[in-house]
Amino acid sequence: MAQATPLVIPRTTQQAPHAYMDPNVVEFFHYFNALFPVVHWPSFKEAYDDGTVPNYLVLAIRALSKRYSKQPAVVLSGQLYAAGQDLAAIATSLAEVATLEDPNTYLIQTWIILSMFEFGMGRTKQAADRREVAV
Repeated sequence: MAQATPLVIPRTTQQAPHAYMDPNVVEFFHYFNALFPVVHWPSFKEAYDDGTVPNYLVLAIRALSKRYSKQPAVVLSGQLYAAGQDLAAIATSLAEVATLEDPNTYLIQTWIILSMFEFGMGRTKQAADRREVAV
């Protein structure tokens, strides 16, 4: 039987990245969270540095921030709003499992971010569904 992937992968202090060193996290807080404050930066930064932020929230943040990316592969694709779909799909799957097991405020933030991601893609039905789960 295959073993399930944990929703939070603990990191050791030697390999723990800092939130301000992850370009996707920085872009999310600079471009998106400044206009729609969904995640509290000091709390997130502390939890991220400790390795206690659930993977579904980090993946949702990275998915949404891909559309603000300056990476050549994303910019030259001409589909900035479509960037991050793979990360959003994984974040959605993990969040669905976590919603059934242990609802928490990280999940509310994740569903709101995923709702905004879907809205940016022009998928209003999926955006409304994710917003309803958050509520």
